Amino acid sequence: DEEFEEEEEGSEKGEEEVDDEGVRGKDGREKEKEKEEEEEEEEEGVDDSDALKVLEVELRKSHNQRIQERLERLHLEVVEMQADGNCQFRSLAYELYGNPELHYVIREAAVDHIRRHRSQFEVFLGQDFDEYCDRMAETKTWGDELTLRAICDEFGALVRVLTSDATHWHITYVPLQRLLRREIFLIYIAPIHYNCIRRKSSLKAYRNSNGKSISRTSTAGHASYGTAWTNSRFSFLSAWNLGDGEKSGEWTGPSLSIGSLWLQEGDGSKW
Repeated sequence: DEEFEEEEEGSEKGEEEVDDEGVRGKDGREKEKEKEEEEEEEEEGVDDSDALKVLEVELRKSHNQRIQERLERLHLEVVEMQADGNCQFRSLAYELYGNPELHYVIREAAVDHIRRHRSQFEVFLGQDFDEYCDRMAETKTWGDELTLRAICDEFGALVRVLTSDATHWHITYVPLQRLLRREIFLIYIAPIHYNCIRRKSSLKAYRNSNGKSISRTSTAGHASYGTAWTNSRFSFLSAWNLGDGEKSGEWTGPSLSIGSLWLQEGDGSKW
């Protein structure tokens, strides 16, 4: 009887050990499975991130190529602005003052205009109006369509933006009251950067005649050639004609102004 009881106790103890090991083994397998699933999720996340980066690069290439084709067709070239978060304001400062370093003046003018005309802009911003203005007043905050509209109305200048979008490739901002005869032309490479544009020969001709880069011109220097700046530098944008020879690089006008060309082909169907 004693031997039987000892064997029975040993058997029960062995069963308990097997059960414990079985439970521990099951828990271990579940943890390993969870770990494997987490690793797989991490790997998938990395793959998605890499895929997004590749897609972003390809998208930028596509936008750059599209904008270059449009510039070639219009015989225009890019005036590069520093990509520091102030590019929209730099571009506008270059157009209005001939000096992109005055971007802070343009930013202040835009924010001040928006604050003074709160009722016109608040509909787009709602309760975030004050927060928006405070943020936009800070340097390196990206400009947007509202700041473009503000500068358009503040200076009374027509603003045309050539974009890299596949369709609706130009945007025109018409001021409430036209104060300036000149038109401001910008390039917007979606989704991050603004530049200015010029007729291909204008920058070289200006440098040769003045011996310095336009972007380095001071406000005092700008005042000395303000009339010539308006008459020559902006005239080709508002009245320069493209004739039938424009495709081969020869001007045979008068035929079609750049502004009209943009409006007629603005759906992007020929671009």
